[in-house]
Amino acid sequence: MREEGNGTMGCVGSKPSSGFYDHFRLICSIRNPEKAVHALFEASYALLRCEISTICMFNEDTGNYLVVSSTGDELPTFDDVAKESIGEMFEHVFNTGPVLINSEGDKESLGFQVDKDIKSLLIVPAADTEDQSTCLMAFKNKLNSRFTDQCLQDAESFTYLGELVLKTYLIYKQEVNNEIQCRALLDIIKAVGTADTEAANSFLFTVSRRSQELFRAEKCTMYVVDKPREILWSASTDIGKQIKLPMSSGVVGAVAMGCKSINIPNAYADPRFNKNVDEETG
Repeated sequence: MREEGNGTMGCVGSKPSSGFYDHFRLICSIRNPEKAVHALFEASYALLRCEISTICMFNEDTGNYLVVSSTGDELPTFDDVAKESIGEMFEHVFNTGPVLINSEGDKESLGFQVDKDIKSLLIVPAADTEDQSTCLMAFKNKLNSRFTDQCLQDAESFTYLGELVLKTYLIYKQEVNNEIQCRALLDIIKAVGTADTEAANSFLFTVSRRSQELFRAEKCTMYVVDKPREILWSASTDIGKQIKLPMSSGVVGAVAMGCKSINIPNAYADPRFNKNVDEETG
């Protein structure tokens, strides 16, 4: 049950409210993981009367944090955030436990920078079997409102549920990506098997586009190695413009000269990276 009046909004009681269990059953009945994430935020908004909700969970596959936010009715936004960029507030909660702010005095005692527009803030972590926090949810209000002990109980339940929903969402997205990659690989194999000189452009286009999907890359450029003239020329690019490079130029030149694959985590930090080619290919 929720109390409203005199500019305050809060929950009463000492355990998860019956309203939470109603939302729990609804969310668990949703088969589409993306819709389940949306329903999670709608439920937290309805039960806790928060204006902004955020869930932050460590993604073991990427080593980063998946940060999902919503303002209630709006569809959630998904962001991949580096560990060092999640902010000191979230780091504090992951390391020490929940944070509850209902006044300016609470902000000052915490010792962290809090948005001056935030009137009340509740951040609750979820811990695994080894008592390590792997997920948290943050609930914010910019109006004159307060979170109470009942809100804390409900928020904790939402956080554990949110972790389950997000993990299911990640598995679902991985399955979707796997299906896209399998189709891309099959299309490449088919193109190679049926290629002929009269349909060279179609072949190059198919291999280039499907390779982009196969490797989940933002850009893909195919180069032809012209050894007699020691140049590389692009056979297929995203911008439709042909590019010619000296065979010794950049990372692509290093691959052509060494006849070995190169996988670079941060191309911009590699001394072989050619900025001019990057600008030309978009």
